[in-house]
Amino acid sequence: MVKNSQRFSFSPYRTLNQSLKRKSVLLRGALAGLVILAVFAALIGNMRYFVDRTAVINADTTALQVEFDERTYWLIEEGMTLCQPNPDLRSAHLNEDPICDQFLQDGTYKRLAIDAGDKLEIRLESNNDLIVRFIPCAGERTSKCLETEAQEGEIWPRNAPGGFVVISNEALNAAGPLSLSGRISIGSRSGSTGGPDFLVGGSYEIREQNWLTRAFGRRSTILDGGALIPGASVKIISDKEPSRTSNGHFFASILDDRAILRVIALSGGHHGAIRMDVAGVEPFTIDPDWIDSVIANPVFLALAFLLGLLLNALQLASSLFKPPRDKR
Repeated sequence: MVKNSQRFSFSPYRTLNQSLKRKSVLLRGALAGLVILAVFAALIGNMRYFVDRTAVINADTTALQVEFDERTYWLIEEGMTLCQPNPDLRSAHLNEDPICDQFLQDGTYKRLAIDAGDKLEIRLESNNDLIVRFIPCAGERTSKCLETEAQEGEIWPRNAPGGFVVISNEALNAAGPLSLSGRISIGSRSGSTGGPDFLVGGSYEIREQNWLTRAFGRRSTILDGGALIPGASVKIISDKEPSRTSNGHFFASILDDRAILRVIALSGGHHGAIRMDVAGVEPFTIDPDWIDSVIANPVFLALAFLLGLLLNALQLASSLFKPPRDKR
């Protein structure tokens, strides 16, 4: 009789603990599912189709090449000298022009009007003058290669194919930053030209913004960064191809008592990366993968930490409500 009354008195407590235990199991299962769902969503959200990744280059160089994707104007208030190819090759070898060498001087201009599709080679000479060479258009019959009517004091590269302008160091310093837009290549492979045109140094960053950083109002996250290899040729890549919509600018600067060009360039498109080409080795691309993206994302790490705390708290709470062992 006593035993039956004891069993009857303990039954409500056991029923309560069994109910708590079932709820604890359900809650743990729900949190585990939430963790799996959060991880899965984070991995999917860090795929290249759902993120905006920008490559940023800060380089010191003596040479760069640009294929412009939009109309751009460079204003050189102190003027620049246009040098045209000499059709008379025999007299060209005898020409000793102090500015144009074997080319012919063709006036002084204050504005360089660059159109989409124009290709320029930009080089800093040993006397600190800047040479901007106009690469002849590949498709001479296409609309982008037709000559353009220029205003007074203005020169269009397509109107002087194979020519170049000379900008003195004083005029370059007075002009300030000159804008770049399109396909940008900085430096040249050391040993490939045999000249002084090369990348002196600099740094790069690859920044990313995904749905997690946008949702929590954070700015972009740095996935990777480091130093550029001196003597290398550096290109900005977007979606695994040379970026045609990069933007930036350059200006004259001094590094260790030496005149250089400081170039700032940012990739266009949604997935920016950097490709470096060094003489003697295969070109390689710096393009962090989704694992780097997850590790570098502070929002994802914070959410994972909070979910871990919730699971641990739930485990501790469930252990406090375990039913007493039957001593029989």
